[in-house]
Amino acid sequence: MRKTLHILTMAWQSITGHLARSLLMMLGVTIGVAAVIALVAAGNGASAQVTARIESLGANLLFINPGPGGQLTLADAALVPQVTPLVRAAMPVISSGGPLVFGGQSQFVPITGVTQLWPQMRNAPVARGRFISATDVQGDAFVMDIGSNVATNAFGSLDPVGQQVRLAGDTFTVIGVMAPKGAAYGVNQDNVVFIPVTTAEQLLQTTQISAIDAQAASSADAPFAADELQRYYTYLYQGNAQAVQVSSEDALLSTVQSSRQTFTYLLGGTAAISLIVGGIGIMNIMLVSVSERTREIGLRKAIGARVRDILLQFLTEAVALSALGGLVGVALGVAGSGGVARLAGWKDLIVPSSVLLAFTFSLVIGVVFGAYPAARAAGLDPIDALRRD
Repeated sequence: MRKTLHILTMAWQSITGHLARSLLMMLGVTIGVAAVIALVAAGNGASAQVTARIESLGANLLFINPGPGGQLTLADAALVPQVTPLVRAAMPVISSGGPLVFGGQSQFVPITGVTQLWPQMRNAPVARGRFISATDVQGDAFVMDIGSNVATNAFGSLDPVGQQVRLAGDTFTVIGVMAPKGAAYGVNQDNVVFIPVTTAEQLLQTTQISAIDAQAASSADAPFAADELQRYYTYLYQGNAQAVQVSSEDALLSTVQSSRQTFTYLLGGTAAISLIVGGIGIMNIMLVSVSERTREIGLRKAIGARVRDILLQFLTEAVALSALGGLVGVALGVAGSGGVARLAGWKDLIVPSSVLLAFTFSLVIGVVFGAYPAARAAGLDPIDALRRD
């Protein structure tokens, strides 16, 4: 115990006696540990944000989209529940865009033609007024619900409900304002105006729809329903599986999770390289320290220090420097990940395992890259060492 304390004391004196050099030795490890923690947390935060947005689309959703050589109509949407009993509802969607004019001011807005099922399937409540009804869809009514940003930009403090606006050259009545929703599939839902899908057909002069949103009876049924629908459309288009493509919300989430894991490993591996570079720096400066302290080593051996004592002394110095650098890196990494999360607007998702792994790796770096300088110091001949200037 006394010998251990003596070795630790000598290591500490050596570190503090060359403070500037010690700080430089720690720097690479500190940056590496901080980078691993911050980048892994950033990757997890970004992936969690995407996952949350996909989940906010609704529950048990299936997405049916036309591909090369395929097309969808309102009739196709009506047939979906008949193709598979695992689907309890299906909604045609038409997506486009056009100018919205009110009070002499014009703004370009995304236009989405839907049915009365949108709030239920897409978890999109109405904040004021009402949503499009089945009667509006059947009667090709020129009514619309608007996103919260559209309401603010076009109407300011004025209540939009009941106002008449021009959309793509036709007059519509605003019947509701949607609750704030945020972005999904690259489109901010708060910037969208919703009109009956039948009205969208007239407005855009088309009989084709952009997609069909379907809802499975349960999350367990969703992948099976997606498979049944994909087989149906593949058969319908004579074996062309790309003509109409069916995907489930669970499949999207699974893809995101897989990408998240790959992305996290990539970021962590990239940051770990700086830890190795820091270890090389520790080894180089420890070799310089061995050269400078040759006479000290020779003197210690001459008065009875064993090879193991010299080895442990220099190895302890390397590990202590690496550990101190790792601790500072943990503090900087935690603080840095919180700053990145606040700037990006997502949750700070620090992974405890990444903190533990980064710090443990810093200790391993100290042992691995401190072993050679320590062995070199321990192997010095005491007589030759004492002869050197």
